[in-house]
Amino acid sequence: MISYHTPESLAEWNAAEDDDPAMAKLRDLTVEYVSAQAGLTLDVWRLYMGHWFSTSVIMSTPEVAQELGISELLALNIVRSTDAVIIPRWRRSPEFLRSISAPPSAV
Repeated sequence: MISYHTPESLAEWNAAEDDDPAMAKLRDLTVEYVSAQAGLTLDVWRLYMGHWFSTSVIMSTPEVAQELGISELLALNIVRSTDAVIIPRWRRSPEFLRSISAPPSAV
């Protein structure tokens, strides 16, 4: 399902991620990587996690594939191959390591 965000909801989403240093680090690493890759990788991620690129749309990989005229498998492989590069870096980051060692917050 395609999600559309208002400028206000986009700002709230980004603020919530900014408040979580581990999530902010994952976002920053991903945006940096896919921006450097450019091309189709960037096109896929701009639709898949649009709010990370200041756009108001977030799509599933099948929706991304349809929008870009590529196969669902290619869209999914782009996301997975990006994750294969980024997730290990993120898990070694101080932000992530602090998040897994922090005591749980009271609910």
